[in-house]
Parts: sequence; C-alpha cells; structure tokens
Amino acid sequence: MALFGNKKLSNPNILPVDQGRLEAEHQTLAGMQRGTVIGDFVTICRTDYTQPYADQWINGFNYGWNEYLLLAQTLLRTPSDLTDLVYLPEDLSEVYLVIVPAQAPDYRYLTPQGRSDYEFAPGYEQAVSQSLYRDYAIPAKQSIYHSVDSQSEGWQLVVDQVFAGKVGVIEVEYNGNKYTYNFPSDPDGVAAAAWTAQGLRRGAYPKEESLRSDQKFDLVPAIPDGKSANISVREYTANSNQNPLFQHLSFQRTDVAPQDIADGQPTTTFDISFGNDLPFQTSIIGYLARQYVQLSHRNPTVRFTKFY
Repeated sequence: MALFGNKKLSNPNILPVDQGRLEAEHQTLAGMQRGTVIGDFVTICRTDYTQPYADQWINGFNYGWNEYLLLAQTLLRTPSDLTDLVYLPEDLSEVYLVIVPAQAPDYRYLTPQGRSDYEFAPGYEQAVSQSLYRDYAIPAKQSIYHSVDSQSEGWQLVVDQVFAGKVGVIEVEYNGNKYTYNFPSDPDGVAAAAWTAQGLRRGAYPKEESLRSDQKFDLVPAIPDGKSANISVREYTANSNQNPLFQHLSFQRTDVAPQDIADGQPTTTFDISFGNDLPFQTSIIGYLARQYVQLSHRNPTVRFTKFY
C-alpha cells in the first residue's frame, strides 16, 4: 500500500477540484490525439472499439468508445518525439484511458417489429427516439486501467478458466493486500461485464517494429498499428468493503487475423489489468499523479490466491 500513499486517495470523489482547471482539462480530453500531454503522461495511440447491437426491435446500430494508451513522459527523450524510448515501460508507467460517450439508437434503427411496437409514424421521430434512449442508452463513462505482466505459471490457468465461464470469484493479493473480485450474476451485470467488440488501432508505439521483432509482445499493444482485431473481455468487480485500490479486474483476449501479424508472432494474446471508473468531476491529471507511480518504483506484485 505504501507505493500509493494514503488509501483515501484511491477514492477520487473525496478530493476538491479546481473548476477552472477541470474545464481546461475537459477541453484537452475532448481533443485527444497522438502527442497530447495529460499531466505526467503523453498520448501514444488510440484504439476505436465498435460493438454491433441487434435484437427484435433494433438492427444495424453500433455502440462505440475509445481507449487511449498513455506513457509516462520520462520514458521518452522528449514528449514531442514518440518514435523512441529511453527506458522500457513498467506496469505503472503505461496506462489506458477509456472514454465512453453517452449513446443510444434512434428511430432510424427500428426493425419492422420495432416500428410496430414503438408505434412509429411520421412526425413522431423525436418521441420514439426518446423512448429508445430510455430503453437502450448507455451512460457516459471514463476509466483508467493498467495492465500487469504475468508473474507465475498459474496465470494462464486462471485466464483459461475465466474465458471458459468457470470463475465467479477471484481472490487477489496486490502488493500483499488481499482483495476479492466477483463476476456479476444478474443478466444486466453479466452483459456489461462480458462482451466482445472490434478494435481498430490508430498510432504507432515507440520503436514498435523493433520491439515486435525482438519478440517483446507485452511491451506493445496486441493490435498492430492500423489493424483491427476481435476483443473479448471478462470483468470482475471488487468487494467495496475491502477498500480496494482498484474497482475492476479485467481479462482481455485479443484475436488478430494471421495476415495482420508478422510470421512468428502470436495471433491471440491475453491481458490482465486493474482499473477504476472516474466521475467526470474528477481530474484525470490529479488522479494519475496520485494513483500511479513511475520509473523509480518496481512493478506491483500480484498473486491469484483462489479462483472458483
């Protein structure tokens, strides 16, 4: 716990935020691109996620969101040069900022049954779209995650059991502190915690080509720059009574088409990460400064003590 200081700081709701600085930060986040500086971090690349949705009332609609990979500026010679690394990143000097906009289908995506059941008629477009928003909207959300390197031979067994749907509870030691993560049991919770989407990567990682050729797959994003992949996620939520540092424990499987990967490189990779959802009144810059230590500290020690 000493790596992160006072445990209270892991709760982003309790710290006062300067409103002017927060508004300026929101403007920066709204224009995020390769090279955008966020506090001690710089934006390296973006992955665009697309999740098609269809049922008997709606067809042809895609939910979408973005994930930005941020590196500690101290890893680079200068923040403006994203082509080289001075040091290889450790777990806490590389983070992922996920931004999900509020979204829902409107009347244009109604199926014939949807047009009938929602009583759609010319002149009622707005009313029907409002009804669809109530039924299908997902709220805006922002989160920050960091991945952790595999630390024992037993990790792959945990991953295999998770994606086989055989694990409801995972007990974890994170830097010696014990936390319990649970997979939801209600239908809505399951739908939010187990999903598959398409991911399109935009932007090159520093020295990506040489790192891939050196077989250092865990240092670069699983999806090559400019390529797409199928991504499956299973996410567990911590027991809040344990005052966890991170709300979520996420398992990700990435499947890239063989023609998009160089010979000798894996088409399927797995990633394990920890993360928190952050209210929009929370400063991302302040959160990163409080929660993430950088190059002078070792990677966190993570053990899966039980899973069932």
